[in-house]
Amino acid sequence: MKNFKNFFSAIALSAFAAASAHAGSMSLYTTTNDFNGVTARVYMDGQPVDGANIQMLTNGGTLKSEKMTDNNGRADFNFVGGISSVVIKASIAGAEKTQWVKLDRDNNK
Repeated sequence: MKNFKNFFSAIALSAFAAASAHAGSMSLYTTTNDFNGVTARVYMDGQPVDGANIQMLTNGGTLKSEKMTDNNGRADFNFVGGISSVVIKASIAGAEKTQWVKLDRDNNK
């Protein structure tokens, strides 16, 4: 029974440590490459977050695409066409950030 309690305590501690790994301050940064794509980058306490859920939504809230960040905290949405702006929503371990992104259709103006 003592071994079971120690095993259970170790599992609980591991789960707490894993949850705490994403319990810091999340930052979301977005960039565009003209009107063809949007890149989202997610950081937690200044470090890139692997596996954050990133959604690209229309201004009306319709889901257009969904991706997970890579080990550099990055998710790319390529060939975003037909809309002038999107909302990027990032979430991980209960933390959530959103950012409105204008798709620049003419960088020469």
